[in-house]
Amino acid sequence: MVDVPPLDDIDEESEERDLLYAVPPALADPLLAADPMRPRRVRRLPLGLASPPSTPSETDWDTALDGVAPYDDDDDLDVPEKEEPIRLYICGHSLGGAIAHVFLAKLTECHSSFLEFFDGLYTFGSPRVGDAVFQQFMQAHHSSMFRVVYNKDMVPRVPPIDPYAELPGHLVSLSPLGKMVFRPPGTITRPVNFLAPAGLLSPTVIFQLRNESFLRLVYRLLLPFFVNDHFPCDYVAALQKYAY
Repeated sequence: MVDVPPLDDIDEESEERDLLYAVPPALADPLLAADPMRPRRVRRLPLGLASPPSTPSETDWDTALDGVAPYDDDDDLDVPEKEEPIRLYICGHSLGGAIAHVFLAKLTECHSSFLEFFDGLYTFGSPRVGDAVFQQFMQAHHSSMFRVVYNKDMVPRVPPIDPYAELPGHLVSLSPLGKMVFRPPGTITRPVNFLAPAGLLSPTVIFQLRNESFLRLVYRLLLPFFVNDHFPCDYVAALQKYAY
């Protein structure tokens, strides 16, 4: 705690630099406790020490509030309007695509308010989900559904059609060259032709090896071609070729 020298010990020069303020009763010494509003003159503290407490006067408050416009509840807030509404897209790859179908079906079944923002379902390499009743239910309520299948990816071709049905929505077939073909809802994904050149025997795959990493080459050597075609990187590469 900083000791305050008596007023008699303060010279005239330092007296001009002193700060005049009112000391609350709780902080005043016994001599000033009887008259809490009596001004007290204290020497200005050196830099780095805590400032003495001060009680702002009404004049200080009035000065601080000058130029502040009063708040009116009727004033219109300057909030920019959104040019486009929020849209909801449900997407997923592999098992995530299957969950995306189930999620949209649950939203539809319970008439969720999120459907007001729904703008499309996009799945990539998703396995089949549900039977024919599920397929008809989804296609009766939604038209913006697209299931993307890359080349000879095996996952979209399982489980078997009976008792399962094909996924609802349009079938979008992707080739390694970036070719994209749209087919109507209900189109069954063709089985894998094991007699056709595929994997490292395919000229298309051999051509794109120069743009792939060493780890990707190891996967192509160890895994069968219908498993390699399920990798998300192949879906992304094919879509980028189509886009550009």
